[in-house]
Amino acid sequence: MKRAVFAWAFLLSSLAVQANPILSLPIPNNNRVQWLLQGHRGALMPHRPDMEQLLGRVWTLSAERRVLYRQPLRATPYRGLLFNASHLGNSATGLAVGAGFSMGQVGVHGLDYSFAAGVGYVSKPFDAVTNPLNNAIGSHFNGMMRLQLGYSGKQISAHIGMLHFSNAYWRSPNLGINLPYVSVARGLGVSVYEGRHSYAYYPTRQNASFQSWVFWPSFRVGKVEYDLDDRSPLIKSCLDLRVQHTRGDWRQRSPSFGLQLFHDPLYAYEKFQGMQSTGFRSQAELAAFAGMEWTMDRWGFQVDLGWYLARPDRRKYPFYEGVGFNYYLNPRSRIMVRLKANQFSADVMEWGWAFAF
Repeated sequence: MKRAVFAWAFLLSSLAVQANPILSLPIPNNNRVQWLLQGHRGALMPHRPDMEQLLGRVWTLSAERRVLYRQPLRATPYRGLLFNASHLGNSATGLAVGAGFSMGQVGVHGLDYSFAAGVGYVSKPFDAVTNPLNNAIGSHFNGMMRLQLGYSGKQISAHIGMLHFSNAYWRSPNLGINLPYVSVARGLGVSVYEGRHSYAYYPTRQNASFQSWVFWPSFRVGKVEYDLDDRSPLIKSCLDLRVQHTRGDWRQRSPSFGLQLFHDPLYAYEKFQGMQSTGFRSQAELAAFAGMEWTMDRWGFQVDLGWYLARPDRRKYPFYEGVGFNYYLNPRSRIMVRLKANQFSADVMEWGWAFAF
């Protein structure tokens, strides 16, 4: 039985690759591995007046394993794995650790910028009885994001950045922990290439004449909890109808546009009264959006900006932002995680799957 399952899985995945050869061209295996070890000095930044009790000095240690794609006389893009641990500066917040994926680029003259996202753990979340002072985070497990800009030399590097922990209202409260920092890094280069063959899910530059528009419909869901007095979970969902222009390598990017239909039960929720009896239309949002994806191997970093065409009321701003990662199971199928925000305030963390046509 197991052999039959594996045989069918191999056959279907092979057919998926062959169905669209534009999305499955091999890339040269010229990547190099580097470890970047950083010591951060920063602060926990209260971004609201009711968070002033959380102000504290922060120490962070991080290690990042980078796979750099060497390109002679050009900038070097990279993907990586990031691990960090922070002391958050006061007894109300305790410690935070995080792990995730990073994508970035080092310029010809050393300019280094990157984005990372993953999961985090905060040791002392909010508790009405034992820890009421931490009104920033209501859960142990959270999302972790990092933006970083700096200079990378052959051995010593220096950066400024922002490390962020929040749970996208998975559990209330969710004001978020922001850690601006300055860091010095030691880079340890490993003079070996990765021992596996990589596959790009877009054409290489030599085949840049092969371009196509691909339809990527997807469905995503996420859970939120907005009310400290009512822990009932609310499930939000999104139907994403996306058309994407598949282009060449990392530097060329792949733009997309389309429509998104959201179901948000929060429109039917009333304080101390719970969910009200309303129809789907009174809980639905319709939006148009445009986005951009940067891809390396199986990983894609996605940014979207959308505008509501229709919504039940005006409690939300007319535009929203989306940022997250895509992982390609094969050239025609990808799973994704995305943070949707409204005027840069978290709305929901969405998880989903898409199939290309």
